[in-house]
Amino acid sequence: MSNLNNSSMYKNWILLLLVIVITAFISCSGMYVLGMSIKKKTAYIETNSLFSKYKGRLKIQEKLMNDQNAQKLMMDSIKLEYESTNRLYSSAGDNKDALAKKMQNLQLRYNYLGNEFQKLNEAESQKAMDEIWTQLNQYIKDYGKLNKYAYIYGASGDGSLMYA
Repeated sequence: MSNLNNSSMYKNWILLLLVIVITAFISCSGMYVLGMSIKKKTAYIETNSLFSKYKGRLKIQEKLMNDQNAQKLMMDSIKLEYESTNRLYSSAGDNKDALAKKMQNLQLRYNYLGNEFQKLNEAESQKAMDEIWTQLNQYIKDYGKLNKYAYIYGASGDGSLMYA
């Protein structure tokens, strides 16, 4: 009976030792993996600052401004013609019907173009913003890859992940 007791105790000790070794191995492996994930290279970008300083944005916005200035010149031209026609209307005798019709057409044209230019400018502004962010996102992706970053976060308050 004593041999049986010793044999059983011996097996229990071996089993306990095996459990301790396996637990130690799993713990060490977990610590190694945890340590590796903590050491990943990360960065953040102040997105508003990046956007405002981006030279590509300046070129795109300059083109938008040039287009809007051309539209303003066209609108100003219609407005001047309307004012000139209005002065003629005030001093005209019998020819007021033709001048009134011309003023009405100029007013309609002015309002129509104003609405169309507003829609066009909104669409072009959105398109420009999308184009700028596409360029910036590609730059951030290339920068992250080149400099071996695991993550690049956007520091704009929304917790955005710019690169992974």
